[in-house]
Amino acid sequence: SSGIVLSSQQDGLVDPNSLDNRSNAGANDPRGVDRDPNGTTLKIRGFVVDQVLRDGFRRQASSDSVNIDRVEVVRGPSALLYGVGNFGGVVNYLPKEPKLKPAYSVEFGAGNWGYLRGALDFTGPLGASDNRWEAAYRLTAAAQERGDGTQYFNQKSWLVSPVFSFRPFPNTFVKVDVEVGATNQSGMGFQNVRSRVGGSGAQQRRSNFITTVLGTGIDARTFRWSGPDTYTNAPLRNFALTVEQKITDDLIVRVGAQTGRTER
Repeated sequence: SSGIVLSSQQDGLVDPNSLDNRSNAGANDPRGVDRDPNGTTLKIRGFVVDQVLRDGFRRQASSDSVNIDRVEVVRGPSALLYGVGNFGGVVNYLPKEPKLKPAYSVEFGAGNWGYLRGALDFTGPLGASDNRWEAAYRLTAAAQERGDGTQYFNQKSWLVSPVFSFRPFPNTFVKVDVEVGATNQSGMGFQNVRSRVGGSGAQQRRSNFITTVLGTGIDARTFRWSGPDTYTNAPLRNFALTVEQKITDDLIVRVGAQTGRTER
């Protein structure tokens, strides 16, 4: 989407010819924000946005996109209508809704760097065959493991997200949305992706680069100073209840409540 930049798009924006050990890709760089490939921080029209919405509710953590149906973007100060005071705009993730018609999907994937993924998406009606309340469910779940091109890195994540909906009255729609999951990463500590061959004394101290010496086996782009021990464990729990009441064809009142918890 034009005008939107993810936080991870700042990676590697350094001057390879500079001896200054400070990155020239600061927090105000127009191409990215914080170098975190797993973060949700982004820029819209040049403004940093870290308040992402899910079905209109603010969410600070999410472990998978398996339960996302589509993504909407509102640019500019129109974001104020959604409770986000950011002049850049707002991003709203819309979850998959329960359906009365049964449908089932199972997916498996594998790739390089140890990538493995499994996901399922089940939906259908609940209750008796007449189902006068139009009760339905949707269950999405995913588990994934992957590495990357750097030393020691490994990421495991899982998410289970049941959603239930029903109509106690013809013009009243109730939905319960639950997310339970976790993301665990290991070997994700600091790196210095810049390197130079040779050098010594004051010049080497100023550069703060990894010295690449033939025969050492050090690859500057994959070498990880911190070793394999750095890690994060981030469980999450989200619960949302929404009620929509149709007043007229042109007026629908929507109220809701949400609670969420994540740790890192």
